[in-house]
Amino acid sequence: MSKPGTTNNPSGRPVGLGPVATLRREMLAGGKLEALVDKVYAAALAGDMTAARLLLDRALPALRTQAAPVHVQLDPAATLTARAEALLMAAAAGQIPSCTAAELIRSISAVTGIEQADELRHRMDVLEHGDLA
Repeated sequence: MSKPGTTNNPSGRPVGLGPVATLRREMLAGGKLEALVDKVYAAALAGDMTAARLLLDRALPALRTQAAPVHVQLDPAATLTARAEALLMAAAAGQIPSCTAAELIRSISAVTGIEQADELRHRMDVLEHGDLA
């Protein structure tokens, strides 16, 4: 293991080797990228499943369920837990798509995390500066 501030490559970066994005642009401009894609394509057609997966993962977006917009009425006075449970029950009853319920429950979870951070900040302020009511 190297010491902080040192490198395991004492020679450093080779001269002329710029950022990766620059290298990609140079490969594209020089036609090398097209040749590389052609090789991967040929390998995929020859039965190389890794090459096929690589091409398909890059060429086709992952299929995602696209639910129609739904209107969900939640009790604003209810706790976040009660709201999440209401969404779960609505999905179980077929009233809203399960993917919509899952996304909304993730949002509730994020809000919960933010509320916890706010509460922690408030408690720290009280400890450091006294009662801030």
